[in-house]
Amino acid sequence: MFERLLSQVAKVMRQSLDMESISRRDGVLQRLDPRFVFILLLSLVVVSVLLRNPLSISLMILLSLILALLSKVPLGWYLKRVWLFVPLFSVVVLIPSMTNLVTRGEAFGPSVNILGTAVYFTKEGLAYAVTFTLRVGAAVSLSILMVATIGWSRLMAALAQLRFPPSFVIILDMTYRYIHLLLDTVTNMFMARKSRMVSRPNKREIREIGGSSVTNLFNKSYKMSENVYQAMISRGYTGKPRMMSDLRSNRIDAVFTIAVIGFAAVVLVFDMNGSTTVIHNIYSYLGAWT
Repeated sequence: MFERLLSQVAKVMRQSLDMESISRRDGVLQRLDPRFVFILLLSLVVVSVLLRNPLSISLMILLSLILALLSKVPLGWYLKRVWLFVPLFSVVVLIPSMTNLVTRGEAFGPSVNILGTAVYFTKEGLAYAVTFTLRVGAAVSLSILMVATIGWSRLMAALAQLRFPPSFVIILDMTYRYIHLLLDTVTNMFMARKSRMVSRPNKREIREIGGSSVTNLFNKSYKMSENVYQAMISRGYTGKPRMMSDLRSNRIDAVFTIAVIGFAAVVLVFDMNGSTTVIHNIYSYLGAWT
């Protein structure tokens, strides 16, 4: 139990360190003002969610891959965090939607009799599942690219200077830092517990250790929050975030952002005009497959 928990905590910490190291690389997005990068990637996420055409969504995914390569993001690291999770999540969530029980339409493949009801996949359901998977993949890939290339501290500074509510920025920043602090506390607690054990615990002892550890962690986190708040007050905290990052922008930041958003707008216009034709082609392809 202890080894598995400690390995999971170490995995989370390694992922955070990977993102911080990527944000320090000399890539295209890392050179830009984080405020422009945030606006750029957030706009691309919004466009990806609005798209209905699988071909248009694929163009946004290709754009995210190009931006990742230009920003010197390891391609294997990047793809593994998006395309190992998104398809599995989509299949689990959309299995009912791919059948005639939810989405009516033309049958695709053989039917199965379940409790006297013929259940089969429909072409309309499969087309929706493909579109949904690509859309979620595009949005997740762009979101990961945002956090990995900007870096957490510069992202918080960008949000503060973009006039996001101060309470929102502070809560988001403190939550992120508390997660890492609590993970470090959990690691120390279980390492101390493991070093004092002379035999393997049974199931009852494991439950007792788990319950007491949760209680101790709650008490420590509560006391820590009070101490941190008192320390902030004693250092002149007034409710407004003060960021150490000095953000500066130039003309290149604006030109690059406008150019990429312009490309996304063209894709969106194409999607609005040509989505019906492309979806019809998908149905035709599925029909030829059967």
